[in-house]
Amino acid sequence: MSDDAKYLDPKLLDDISKTCNKYLESVLSDYLYKTAKDFKSDINGFGKYALNNFFTTQDFDSYNWLDNYKNAFFKVEVDTSVKSSMLITET
Repeated sequence: MSDDAKYLDPKLLDDISKTCNKYLESVLSDYLYKTAKDFKSDINGFGKYALNNFFTTQDFDSYNWLDNYKNAFFKVEVDTSVKSSMLITET
């Protein structure tokens, strides 16, 4: 076994996956809040998915999606799983 064999430990790979999840959740949340609060723009096109929650297009239009998007809250959940130690080597 090489010196990098410790990266085959399932506990360590699980810890790396959890850290990766937290990092990605943070980055994505920051991005989404920037689009909503700073840009006040649905640049990701979430409105097309929100449309399914309205009975008619007129209901959607009267909701005024683009003006209300700036008040959105986001819950980001990421689930990654590092399965290969080939991606990780000690320098």
